[in-house]
Amino acid sequence: MVMKAAVLGHPVSQSLSPRIFNEWFDAVGFPGEYEAIDTPPDAFEETVRRLMAEGYAGVNVTLPHKNVAASLADFRNKAVERCGAANLLLFRSGKIIADNTDGAGFARCLVRRDKPGASLPSKAVVLGAGGAASPVINQLTPQRVHIANRTKAKAEALAENFGPSCSAHDWDEIPELLKGADLLVNTTSLGMKGQPTLDIDLAPMSPDALVVDIVYAPLQTELLKQARKLGLGTSNGLTMLVYQAVPSFLAYTGLRAPSPEKTLRALEAEKR
Repeated sequence: MVMKAAVLGHPVSQSLSPRIFNEWFDAVGFPGEYEAIDTPPDAFEETVRRLMAEGYAGVNVTLPHKNVAASLADFRNKAVERCGAANLLLFRSGKIIADNTDGAGFARCLVRRDKPGASLPSKAVVLGAGGAASPVINQLTPQRVHIANRTKAKAEALAENFGPSCSAHDWDEIPELLKGADLLVNTTSLGMKGQPTLDIDLAPMSPDALVVDIVYAPLQTELLKQARKLGLGTSNGLTMLVYQAVPSFLAYTGLRAPSPEKTLRALEAEKR
């Protein structure tokens, strides 16, 4: 019997998840099929329940559905409860179980190739306050995290959820926040293909800083190009994408994902 799973998003045609999962299924000889299903917001719940009724094992969830996905679940783990967002819904005995594996993907971004074993940052700046930001912040706390968002109220709600180590800021505060910061994470769509460029000056950051952009189309955003010119460490969105898929693969199959680092290197080589 073939196990079926999918990624739901809107838009979702650019997703690399079907390729990643189907290659891993083939590599371990597992009878699985994985597809991308474009799902507008007003069709999300209906699509989730239809796929569950059709016997799918579960779905991964991408923008703009992560917050709604958490609310649909019958059971949520601690990461989902704290983040208020889910990127994995598993269907078990007519129930929906929510997980958030984005934190695991982001944790891999902090494993610097240029400085193995580097410690967690002492001052982090996170851009954005949506469903992609919460697992990043969850992974970073109790370190000091500054959240900047165009709508400050959303940043304030997120900061309150994660406690006193987090603070909320207006977008125009970014230049001041970056002074001495040793980590910057862009969780917005700015810089993505078809979206406006993320136009900020990274020069005030610590010379040992790491810049993470969860965007992977294009692979080298203008933000990461600037960081490299300044000699800062960089990590792109493909790292998070591949490594958030690892626990999902285990949940679907009961098997370890085969060579995720090899998958990441192959995708990076193609995107360059």
